[in-house]
Amino acid sequence: DRGFDAAVYTYGDQLDDIRADFKREHDGKPTIVAYYLEKPVLMIDDIGSGRTTRWAAERTYRLLYERMRTGRPTYYTSNYRLEELGAALNECYDGESAVSTRDGDRIISRIGGSCVAVRLAGKDRRIG
Repeated sequence: DRGFDAAVYTYGDQLDDIRADFKREHDGKPTIVAYYLEKPVLMIDDIGSGRTTRWAAERTYRLLYERMRTGRPTYYTSNYRLEELGAALNECYDGESAVSTRDGDRIISRIGGSCVAVRLAGKDRRIG
């Protein structure tokens, strides 16, 4: 309504897009990452769903860091509370305790520092 160009993607679809573009990135061609970075408003639906790999966590961190650095608003939905989301994104770092090596902790730090969490409770409308 306010004239902003926005994009809404599920976390899984976004990672699939980035994975599919991996070769293009190494060939120096434009990638979907640039598209996600340049959108004035981005919404990532269901962040943390599915199994997160180290590669996915690192890519997600880089994307969120750049959007935050450039002041572009990013909205998130998740079935996890913030601390649970951090644990879900860090599952790929089993056995590593150093926070500085885990992208999930870095992602949560950026989300928590730039967003207001809103808990939605009630009946799941998708079930009926």
